[in-house]
Amino acid sequence: MEQYESVWDAIELDPTQSADMKERSALVVELRQIIDSEGLSSANAAELFRVPPADISALLKGNINALTVELLNQMKASARIEKSC
Repeated sequence: MEQYESVWDAIELDPTQSADMKERSALVVELRQIIDSEGLSSANAAELFRVPPADISALLKGNINALTVELLNQMKASARIEKSC
């Protein structure tokens, strides 16, 4: 039986796609931790991350196919900017 480093390596045949999914899933976990640790509502999270509520809904539902690496990185950057103010 073949063993994989991550679930994404097993699911995605293309190494580039696998790397993209690994990055997206790590960012989703990180952003969820911010929401949970701050006790944010969906509306507050949308405001903090400067995105529409639909993006927060996708994040909270784990629908990472609806979220690009670029968008997730922008959300992370927005949270850092707000926390530093």
